[in-house]
Amino acid sequence: MCIRDSVFVSETGGRAVIKYEKNPEKAVLYKGGKEYKLKRAVSASGAKYEGESALFWEKAGGARIETPSSSGTYKIDRRASVFEDARLRGMIFKALGNEPGWVMEMKPYTVYLSTDYGSKTYKLKTDVKDIMRGINSFEAVSGKERFIITISIRDKGCTDSMKGDEFEAGVEIRAGEKVYSGCGKRLNKL
Repeated sequence: MCIRDSVFVSETGGRAVIKYEKNPEKAVLYKGGKEYKLKRAVSASGAKYEGESALFWEKAGGARIETPSSSGTYKIDRRASVFEDARLRGMIFKALGNEPGWVMEMKPYTVYLSTDYGSKTYKLKTDVKDIMRGINSFEAVSGKERFIITISIRDKGCTDSMKGDEFEAGVEIRAGEKVYSGCGKRLNKL
């Protein structure tokens, strides 16, 4: 999956989000509670966008961001970008885990699950409210194989096993005989 939205943070704790539109000539900058519509500008290096009294110039994992109220240098926050991208695509919950790597994203009536480092993907139709209430078993088909996928979300703190990041929920997914454990967080209200 290509991430089109990125989170940038400054050394002083400032935060900005850039949302790249499907048309690469346009982007939207969210900073300080405001939205700035930008257009691609000519630059010698990096991706530069200008407009509405704002500038966003990204290169080498960093960005120069200028708005009427502030300006400064920012660095990309890759972990936050993954979750912000999902939120801006309308996902309400995102979870991930390691060994083997897996990712799950939820919209109100669809669960997207990618397991075994992306080698297996599932799209499950359901009312996600049911999962939050504990109704969490689905029949899945992979080739000629049919099996049950069970998703359990525990509303208690969870620590990522690789990076030590803290999340609000623990997640366990059973797909046939395999068990995937990890952490997740809510992105939008259901």
